[in-house]
Amino acid sequence: SKTLLSVRLDDTFSSNVIATKEKLPTPPKMYGYYNDDSFSSDENTRMFNDDDEQCDIKCAAEPSKGGIVFQQYVYGTDWLFTFSIEGEQRFPVRVDENAWKRNEFYGTTSFKSEIPRAYSDARELLTVTVGIPADKFPPVNYTAAIKGASFLARNCRSMNHREEVVKKLIEASVRVDSLSSCLRNSEPPKELTPRYRGDFGLEVSKWTKTKSEIMQRYLFHLAFENQNTDDYITEKLWLTLKSGTIPVYLGAPNIGEHFLPKNSFINVNDFSTTQELARYLIEVTNNETLYNSYHVWREEPLPQALMDKYLPVLGRNNCRLCRWAHARKYGLGWNHEQQLIKSIALPREACVNLGLIRRPAIETWWEEGEDGLVSLEVNSNESSTSSTRCSLDEKVSMTTIEGAFSRSVWSHDGTTDILLQGQSSKRLILCLEFPMKQHKPLHQLNSHTVWIQNEVSRISLVMVDDNGNGAAHLISSAESGFISIKMNSSSLLIRLRIIIEDFDRFHKGADQYETYYGQIMGEDVRSHPRLFALKSESIDPSKSESMILKTVKDYLGE
Repeated sequence: SKTLLSVRLDDTFSSNVIATKEKLPTPPKMYGYYNDDSFSSDENTRMFNDDDEQCDIKCAAEPSKGGIVFQQYVYGTDWLFTFSIEGEQRFPVRVDENAWKRNEFYGTTSFKSEIPRAYSDARELLTVTVGIPADKFPPVNYTAAIKGASFLARNCRSMNHREEVVKKLIEASVRVDSLSSCLRNSEPPKELTPRYRGDFGLEVSKWTKTKSEIMQRYLFHLAFENQNTDDYITEKLWLTLKSGTIPVYLGAPNIGEHFLPKNSFINVNDFSTTQELARYLIEVTNNETLYNSYHVWREEPLPQALMDKYLPVLGRNNCRLCRWAHARKYGLGWNHEQQLIKSIALPREACVNLGLIRRPAIETWWEEGEDGLVSLEVNSNESSTSSTRCSLDEKVSMTTIEGAFSRSVWSHDGTTDILLQGQSSKRLILCLEFPMKQHKPLHQLNSHTVWIQNEVSRISLVMVDDNGNGAAHLISSAESGFISIKMNSSSLLIRLRIIIEDFDRFHKGADQYETYYGQIMGEDVRSHPRLFALKSESIDPSKSESMILKTVKDYLGE
């Protein structure tokens, strides 16, 4: 282990070969979970600390070059993230719903992204937790406001042809004052501070305040995006809502799925023609009561559905990536809507009572006789007690099943490991009853691995014999979470790993694939069958520490 920026970290994954995918030039590494995995020893890393808040998952990152579109890896994996805050029509970063199968993921404005990103301009409005929106964002004064709309845009070559809509509104006698470089037909109000006068084609950080001041002088603001793309909702809408005027919105076709307050904006797409829109804007302009009806929402709490959708995705993008990577690496549940790690639905912890496993499954043993199955009385090697003992990470629990045949169990990285070894004169069957009463039929992935799963969880069993050959053919399953394993030899050595996880429910079809966590934990058993049994050997008095150490050195080649 090593220390990374004063945080002691284990080097578990840092020796992995960095992926060689090439999308953009040399994507830097992005770190996922770093409480017990360092993922880096580089000195140029930094801890994430968005908004001066400590992330609940310790994580670090190499500095990114950033940009409108950039890519980074989750360190220690070949998981490639593409990030963008722009719409997919202008910068072609379109979320491919099958990209996850290639270990490619997204952090864009699309809510189909693994890490959705929202414009920070929404934060101030959506974090009004005391009082009502009108307390902080009051409506414009109908009497004093200019009876028309403002328009601010630099790009006159938009993909949704917003400038043509502006022209047609002007032709239909709607007053539209365009105060930026696109279709400029008016000068900024004289009351504005001189430093903001002139061309408003300045970077957003320098003229956001001015934009709000301009909007507040008009009954409406044309909040027109540069493209019509689902979920692509920028500062054009959020800033207009905060300014106190009424947004006339052109942009995301699925704006209705974003749960904005009722009558908080006028949607251009609700009108069949621009002329029809123009007539309605003139009607609202001349009717104070109708106009004020678009500000009633300011006197009420914001819709809970809007808060639930946006608060989880506002800011702290790095921390959310850390959570996501941690959940994916360790087979944990992931709530996409809340961007939070979920507790595992089924128990992972291994517990024994009177020598028999009681979690994550109830263990029973049976003998296959001529007249059917007969239950076996199992003699525990442990002291007689009725208490349940868990946390088997440091100690192996061994039980004699019959004659010279024994079963050992211990825990490892959230899995339960079982070693079956010895000789028996009986035809034995191990039965494991898992707390999964409703599940799909037993699925055999390969010669080593089978699983059962329901809509939330997956229980995988990886089984190999002494030579590392798959032994999954010995496993069968009935309904209601029962899995049985038949011992088909009088003398055998079998290694069995139980892997319990909440699988990916965000990606379509993911329930048909082996997860990263399942693959890593399964490969550990399949690739290192001799090392698997070393821990259990420590309970055998005939095996000295030096003999065990020699076995490890022989296997690893010193």
